[in-house]
Amino acid sequence: SVRLASDLAALRVENVQGQAEAEIHEEGRINALMRRLECLQREKGRIIVELEREEEMLTNTLQKKLNEVRREKMLLERQIEQEHLHNTHLLNSTSATNTSTTATTTTTTPVVTNATTNENSTTILPKKRNGGMNFNNNDIELNEDDDEEEEEEDDDDCGEQVMLEDLAGIQQEHDDDHEYGI
Repeated sequence: SVRLASDLAALRVENVQGQAEAEIHEEGRINALMRRLECLQREKGRIIVELEREEEMLTNTLQKKLNEVRREKMLLERQIEQEHLHNTHLLNSTSATNTSTTATTTTTTPVVTNATTNENSTTILPKKRNGGMNFNNNDIELNEDDDEEEEEEDDDDCGEQVMLEDLAGIQQEHDDDHEYGI
């Protein structure tokens, strides 16, 4: 019975040691899992910060592009408006010139569309940015000072010489287009 008691005590000690080792092993496993979880959380945080940074950069880039597109749109709208006003002015000037010329005169008068003088021409149609004005060619006189001031204006590639007959033909085509609903 002593031997049985000592065997029983030895089994209990082994059982306690086994449980202790199992607990230590389980605790080590839990600690390893916790470390892995912390690493994953740090990685997750790093990825989130990186994504937020990229999102901010993309937002800034898109905002810049949007502002650039808006600016270009505004410039194009201004240019269209200026060209419309310029064309209206040319049409008004052309119709005023056509009504002031006599029916017997068949000479063509060159028109300079950007208010710069031509050595062979004394007829100038100044480009007004605030809208067109109706006037006859005889109403305009330029001296050298006016010529220098007008050359300082922005050149918008409208400096080609146009014959009044050509403008009248363009106006006629434009009127025909509207007449036929084109």
